[in-house]
Amino acid sequence: MCLRFWYHMQGENIGSLTIRYTFRTFFSYVTRVLWTKTTRTSGWTLGTVDLQNEITMYDDHLQFEFSAFISGGHKGDVALDDITLVDNVCNPPKPAITYSHCQFNSQPNKCNYRYYLPNHTWYPWKHQYASWHIGSKTSIGISKGVNSFLYADIDQENKHVAIGSPNFEYAERYCLQLFYIIKEDFSLKIHVNYSSTQTLMTSLKRQMAPSWTKYSLEFEPVKPDEQFSIMFEAKIGHAINGFVAIDDVMISKGHCPIPVVDNIDCNFEKDCEFSTNISLANGWQLSNKETHQHRMLPNIDNTYGTPSGHYYFISFRHTQPQTERNFLRAPVVEMTTNKRCLQFYFYMNSNAISALNVYIDDASIERFPSDPIWNSIGKKGNQWNRVQVDIGHPKGNYSVVFEPRSDGERHVDIAIDDVVLWNNTCSKVTEPKWTSTIDCDFESENICGYKHEKAAQFNWTQIRGKTKTTNTGPIQDHTYMSKKEGNYMYIETSHPRIPLDAAELSSPVLHPFADAKCLHFWYHMNGKSVGSLEVYRVTPALAEITLLWTKTGDQGEHWNKAIVPLNTKRYDSGFREIMGHSIKVHFKGIVGYGYEGDIAIDDIKVVSMSCDSTQSVNETICDFEFGMKDCGFEVNISIDENIRDWTFFNASFVDGNQTKSNDDINVVLSQNQSSYIFAKASELQTGQRVVLTSPDISAGLHYCLHYSYVSTGDSIINIYTKSSSGGLELVHVLPSIHQSTWSKQSVSLFTQSETFTVVFEGMVGRERTSFMALDDIIIQNGKCDTGRPEKKKTTVRPEVTESSSQLTAIVCLSVFFAIVMILLVLLSLYRWKFVKQPKGSDNTNTDDRLVEEQTLSFTETNK
Repeated sequence: MCLRFWYHMQGENIGSLTIRYTFRTFFSYVTRVLWTKTTRTSGWTLGTVDLQNEITMYDDHLQFEFSAFISGGHKGDVALDDITLVDNVCNPPKPAITYSHCQFNSQPNKCNYRYYLPNHTWYPWKHQYASWHIGSKTSIGISKGVNSFLYADIDQENKHVAIGSPNFEYAERYCLQLFYIIKEDFSLKIHVNYSSTQTLMTSLKRQMAPSWTKYSLEFEPVKPDEQFSIMFEAKIGHAINGFVAIDDVMISKGHCPIPVVDNIDCNFEKDCEFSTNISLANGWQLSNKETHQHRMLPNIDNTYGTPSGHYYFISFRHTQPQTERNFLRAPVVEMTTNKRCLQFYFYMNSNAISALNVYIDDASIERFPSDPIWNSIGKKGNQWNRVQVDIGHPKGNYSVVFEPRSDGERHVDIAIDDVVLWNNTCSKVTEPKWTSTIDCDFESENICGYKHEKAAQFNWTQIRGKTKTTNTGPIQDHTYMSKKEGNYMYIETSHPRIPLDAAELSSPVLHPFADAKCLHFWYHMNGKSVGSLEVYRVTPALAEITLLWTKTGDQGEHWNKAIVPLNTKRYDSGFREIMGHSIKVHFKGIVGYGYEGDIAIDDIKVVSMSCDSTQSVNETICDFEFGMKDCGFEVNISIDENIRDWTFFNASFVDGNQTKSNDDINVVLSQNQSSYIFAKASELQTGQRVVLTSPDISAGLHYCLHYSYVSTGDSIINIYTKSSSGGLELVHVLPSIHQSTWSKQSVSLFTQSETFTVVFEGMVGRERTSFMALDDIIIQNGKCDTGRPEKKKTTVRPEVTESSSQLTAIVCLSVFFAIVMILLVLLSLYRWKFVKQPKGSDNTNTDDRLVEEQTLSFTETNK
């Protein structure tokens, strides 16, 4: 039976509303309290009392009493209406189900989850309140990327909290899937509850590296005639920062779904659907920054070489039973007809006897394979070790399984990272190269995918030519240095802008990379009221914003170059950490106190090299053994069709059996030089140029430029210095050596008042066999010590042609004949003056007189 009624309680002096019932026994009348309420309601409220368990003996003399009490004061009213007694239960059980999925975006009862005992409840966690509790919860809320979940921590009043799912009808098999986190000495037990009994399915222990972990379990209900529910019981530990959290609980009839993929490429920075035997004492776990402490594990991952990267590891801390096999299983891979290459990295540096086995579990074979396709035993050193092993032709879908083994006598730690399944045999595998996604010269209409941040007060503007405000802003872009073509981005600081207004430009996502990168860009900040330009690195996965670079105030009437470490962090000890997450770069322009404060940016580029926050260097060396970019040199970034790139020649590709008789000039040159850059006229058009630019060089110093070059035919190589303001000065013109041999030269560079670069410009002539090459470029602090005079600056480009050479030869011959004629004339004069005799004179006396005069002259000279 069910007693139903509506009640209304309002006013600050409300006391209580109580329902009692009185029934007659064989000896007397008995009165008991059925229901009581002591709080106000927001309106008419339905009240119910289930009498099925309350009244066991009654007769016709059953009576209900409704009693209202008002506390001190007159501001309080209690009302009743529509009282009924029905022959049924008040809340009939909901029908059993076969599927439930709860993400806990609201209160658990919305998913028909229920608590078993009062005050033994899980807490619902709302992401928008992530700042008011301990830091660990903030981290897990961000890392999961969801708005809510259930958790239990030290603040709970009881040592056990439990919540139960809805009731499920019987089926031969069910699948349970959920995400969980366990930190410190907390634990999570999962039970199957029947009407009168309870069965423990699994007990999940603390995680070495707490993070959201997916767990799947198939189970078979044992009572066909009963409904059941799943109970999640958290055991509260003693650690202040410990907790248990669960989310995305899915219970469904049938087998757990097995994802089938066609490829594996996992660095464990995201969920790759790897599964583990997590219920075992020694389980595979995902690493974090605290993982390596007090263990023989790597302190950096293999992917990024940083403590913030992730990998899977297992730590044995006691004897492992031989029957207990601990698997790290990759997703099931679809069968293919071709051979494939499995590549992964492992770390095994424990002193105890340990082993790592790798199996291919073929779904078409009922039993697990007895022989691994690869294994390794013993200590392998403090390093990540790469493994490549070919996979044959499984007959069905298959999965890659990693199994560690330990002798159980001492602690053993093993780690796995960067698991890749290539669509080829291992001998043909070439790993893809990383490319930048944020390089931009702002010439395109969509500005290379850059976006304006909506939270800023205004936006950056794309413009060509001069800005509209006088005495501020650039007069042309940096890419073309032209007023008629070329775009750049700038902030306009005149009305309606006010001081400290900001515009923020966000780059596309830059994917993770394993080596150091430099952010190069050009900026223009000219005007007496220029504010600030700031560059930030935004790491969405960590909800982290880091200021990388800033400039404030007037920086001159020219474009300036900035070189900023993009993904490295320096420490006092000198250790440099490479950040291993996808990032964005934000350019923030801040308005100063006046309208003459326009700020502009252009030509953003990410360079694969290690760099400091300084904008220039005192010395640079490039032998092109690893290409141009690794030296900090840049090829032309213009889209001008008449300007092309130098070509990189890797000498390691030359077969050692090739000889000097080979007709390929690249092969001939590689006999004496290593890798270099070159340009062939046969691959270019007459008049086209190839340009190479050095890193920025510090101003105010003397430098000596050393280089090796080859120049054949009528091609010309010019060397310039280019100042940061755009001034270009010709330093030297390399003469053609007309043979395929290397020539070494040194040229002194004049002291510059601004930061500058050295530019090598190759100009293609008419001869199709012309060839140019550069190597071993060294820009060294100090004057050249060769003793040769410094090359004088000139702005004229001399043309080296065949006609000019012939003219030079004719001039030289003319000068030679003129000198010969002058000598003959002088000899004739001499003979006429001293040798010729006058008429009637004595020859003998004349000769004696000559001898006397010559002797006297010689004597006076000696005096």
